[in-house]
Amino acid sequence: MKKSLLILLLPCLTLFAQPVKEVKTTNFPNGKVQTEGEYLNGQLDGYFKEFYPTGVLWKEWTFVTGIEHGISNWYFENGTLNRTWNYKYGKREGEGLWYYETGELWARENYKNDKVEGLVQTYYKSGKIQGDWYYSNGLLQGMATIYYETGKKEVERPFENGLQHGKTTVFYESGNVSAVADYRYGKKHGYAYYYDILGKVRVREYYEADLLVTRIRYDKDGKFTEEERVDRKFYGNGVLWEEVPVKNGFKEGKLSSFYESGFLRQEMTYKKDILTGWVYRYHENGVLQEELELLNGKAHGSVKTYYPTGLLLSNAVYDGGQKNGIMLVYEEDGSLKFRATYKDDLLNGEYRGFHKNGLTRVIENYYEGNLSGKQELFLEDGMLWREAFYKNGKLEGNLKEFYDEKMIKKEEFYEGGVLKTAREYDSSGNLIYTFGY
Repeated sequence: MKKSLLILLLPCLTLFAQPVKEVKTTNFPNGKVQTEGEYLNGQLDGYFKEFYPTGVLWKEWTFVTGIEHGISNWYFENGTLNRTWNYKYGKREGEGLWYYETGELWARENYKNDKVEGLVQTYYKSGKIQGDWYYSNGLLQGMATIYYETGKKEVERPFENGLQHGKTTVFYESGNVSAVADYRYGKKHGYAYYYDILGKVRVREYYEADLLVTRIRYDKDGKFTEEERVDRKFYGNGVLWEEVPVKNGFKEGKLSSFYESGFLRQEMTYKKDILTGWVYRYHENGVLQEELELLNGKAHGSVKTYYPTGLLLSNAVYDGGQKNGIMLVYEEDGSLKFRATYKDDLLNGEYRGFHKNGLTRVIENYYEGNLSGKQELFLEDGMLWREAFYKNGKLEGNLKEFYDEKMIKKEEFYEGGVLKTAREYDSSGNLIYTFGY
């Protein structure tokens, strides 16, 4: 009888047995716990904690069948509470609180269906109200107000669907207006005025779609002192091509130009219509193409250019806007292509070119931009295959070409660039052509 009763009870015990929750953890490389949580049937169910690498608690959540449900707390690394939210089946609902790292309340907000709704207030550490912000369906709406700690208004900022829209006003703590600016859907558009403490206009600006068009300054008596503006040019499709700052009729400040794709093309700085300082030019992929420094509008010092990959293409020394000194030019693989010496932008001195294997390809000498003296040309294995002499850029004297180090292929003689005599030989050394003999 007892045995039969036990057999009858076994299915009931199996039917009513509860699944057991499992606690799982992960660890940082230093061995400290990174996460710890309760799982049921492979899903988070119960508490879940995240930790800083130092071992201090960072976040704690509550889950039901894999979904956030209940209070969630975040902490600073010093252990004080950072923020707290309430979740209802995966979405924030109800009051949310934010805190300073020193423990004082910083902000109070309210959520509805995971979106901020209604009044959000921020606070100074003293507990005084810092700002009032109104939200609707997660977006700022209406007038937001920021306060001095004394309780007086500091800023009034209107919003429409999350964007600043309308007249924004900034106040001195005395209550006088400090600045007024018009916004159109998140961008400054129209006039902006800046006042001194006595209420006099000191600066007047005009914007179009967040871009400064003009800025006029006045002294304390209301008299004009200077005018600034930005002249802009556009491509046919409306994309900005160039913007030039102008002050009192002179180019003054950073000039920027752009590719039609919108990427920056070059930046340079003007001072009273004269280019000065660093100039940066870019490839259309955004990689730096050239950098140089200007002194009184002319290149000075090291001028570098780059391939679109970012690798160095050339490095030349400039003085007074002209190359003066050594110039190095590189292949894209980084090997040296040639080394040349310049004076007043003309080749002057030795020019040495290289094969990609690093061996010399050519040695030449220049004077005031003209070939002068001996020229030697080499094959990739280093063998000399041509030797010639120049004067003022013209062949002068002997020119020889070689099959190898011992066998001549051609020998010619020039005067003032004019061929006077010539001999050519086959690879066996037999004379096959003569001229002028």
